[in-house]
Amino acid sequence: MLNVLALGLVSFFADLQSEIIFPLLPLFITQELGLSAVFLGLVEGAADAVAATLKYLSGYVADRAGRHKWLMLAGYGLSVLSKPLMAFAYGGPAVLALRVSDRVGKGVRRSPRDALLAGYVTERQRGRAFGLHRALDSAGAVAGVLVLYALLHYTDLTTRGIFKWTIVPGVAVALVIILLVRQPKRTPREAPPRIFDRAAVKPWWPFLVCHTVYSFGMLSYAFYILRANELGLPLTTIPLVYLTFTVAQVIWPVPIGWLADRLRILPVLAAAYFFQAAVLVVAGRLPAPWTVWPLFALYALYYQAFMALPPAFVANAVPAERRGAALGLLHMASGLAVLPGSVVAGLIWDRWQGAGTFTFGAATAALAAAGILIYGFLRKTPTPGND
Repeated sequence: MLNVLALGLVSFFADLQSEIIFPLLPLFITQELGLSAVFLGLVEGAADAVAATLKYLSGYVADRAGRHKWLMLAGYGLSVLSKPLMAFAYGGPAVLALRVSDRVGKGVRRSPRDALLAGYVTERQRGRAFGLHRALDSAGAVAGVLVLYALLHYTDLTTRGIFKWTIVPGVAVALVIILLVRQPKRTPREAPPRIFDRAAVKPWWPFLVCHTVYSFGMLSYAFYILRANELGLPLTTIPLVYLTFTVAQVIWPVPIGWLADRLRILPVLAAAYFFQAAVLVVAGRLPAPWTVWPLFALYALYYQAFMALPPAFVANAVPAERRGAALGLLHMASGLAVLPGSVVAGLIWDRWQGAGTFTFGAATAALAAAGILIYGFLRKTPTPGND
């Protein structure tokens, strides 16, 4: 598990850096630079679409070249450099270039990293490995929020000054990858993989459909914050509610991964999605402000199930030489589905507020969960730890 811990440290420092800068970006972009929120939304959407496509291409390149570690280093390097450089952005083109660079870096690194993580452990350990990785990733987010709070309250740094200091965790990311992350020896194969290999998808394509359906209705944390505001929670309390979400993200992944290894991945994932459907139906209708706190804690539960278990399942479903491309396809389908789904969720919010949007999220989660259970039941040759 030392290699898993090394990858977890990479994500810890990367998320620490992100959570120092991201809470400041909206005000920096809209107030200091005078850019519109509409322009920002379009930039974010375009960057996410590019990143989603690159997740598949980077996975394919990693499989073909057998250099997952260095491709991951290139992706993280692009992301960690773009954040402190934001301190020198004085107009829309610079902000656009840096935000797209950050998302491109994420698209490049995600699939090789997940393939590397899956290769470090056995099939029956993958739920725990991906869960532990998610826990360390989330711990970095908590640390980043706390560091930002300390910088804002106990130093006289400006926003640009804080941006510059994010180079420190960025350097830590690069050092951990170079010094601690191990690239396994490349296994020989008869021929390099094709850019799209149906054999890499055939064993699990019904799961990909279910995952895409779920991603389409996966609500961003922004809708949960809108719900908190709708219930009358004061603006000054919102960061504390978000901190509840980040802390809960540290707690849930390890038990979720342990359950998946003991009870099989598909039933645990389906149970998490059914649970989400019930939570959203109730949360969209309860009028009490106090309900926001358990809502954010439970949101972290099924969000972490979504982040950890599908990659673990796909890693078990395909051979090692196709793993990067398969994981890239999983992430690409999810990323492309989130964009139109978020637009639909926003349109529903404008018409019916939180109750309507949360019902939409509940319906897609329940539909995906039912599909996952049916797929698991109909599989002819289930593999231990894989369904």
